[in-house]
Amino acid sequence: MKILILGASSYLGARIFFDLKDAHEVIGTYSTFQLSRSFTKLDVTKKDDVTKLITAFKPQIIIHVANIADPRWCATHPPEALLLNQIATEFIASSAIKFNSKIIYLSSIVAYEPATLYSQTKVESEKIIASSTDNYIHLRPAFVLGYSPNTTNDRPFNR
Repeated sequence: MKILILGASSYLGARIFFDLKDAHEVIGTYSTFQLSRSFTKLDVTKKDDVTKLITAFKPQIIIHVANIADPRWCATHPPEALLLNQIATEFIASSAIKFNSKIIYLSSIVAYEPATLYSQTKVESEKIIASSTDNYIHLRPAFVLGYSPNTTNDRPFNR
């Protein structure tokens, strides 16, 4: 199976990538932190780059975890948050439908009560994906616990 993981250097993306890479043909992407030499650099906020990668790889499944999951950052950087956490999802969904790729979107439990910009981008991204294809699933975890291979970032949950 051909799987594209957008945001494979993230806490959850890294775990998914390393769990799937030996059993499937997997491409993992990163934006600023290259956790693995096998990862492909991708700025999901650049529509042409997203389209080019999806067109070249033609994944059967796209796992989208390429978001900033920090509500405080989103509140202090609204244009960037909107671009990365919502508009980039439009680029991903529009390219995915060309190849009938299934989309797994890692949302958040905050989407139940969209009171912040972060939670609003999650709700809107879910709507974008749902209106683009029937081949999707939204996952809204309240809490993710476990070991991530991404232990090199200086974040409390990676120590």
